[in-house]
Amino acid sequence: MDEAAFRNYLKKGGRSTSSENRCIRFLSGFEDFLIKKRSGKNLENADSKDLVAFVLMVEEDLKTEAKGYLRAIRYY
Repeated sequence: MDEAAFRNYLKKGGRSTSSENRCIRFLSGFEDFLIKKRSGKNLENADSKDLVAFVLMVEEDLKTEAKGYLRAIRYY
């Protein structure tokens, strides 16, 4: 992930610093998942199957809602 470019995009969209930080954290979580659990994939070549697997992992293993992660992924 190009963090600087993503932060710039979020700022242009009027996001607060705390929102930027949250989006970076959530997107980094998805990126880590892709690298570790999906055979070294990255954000640019992830597909819908990767996204479904990630949502299931977040909601089952981390016992949290995936909506924050999905919002950050959508912004990216």
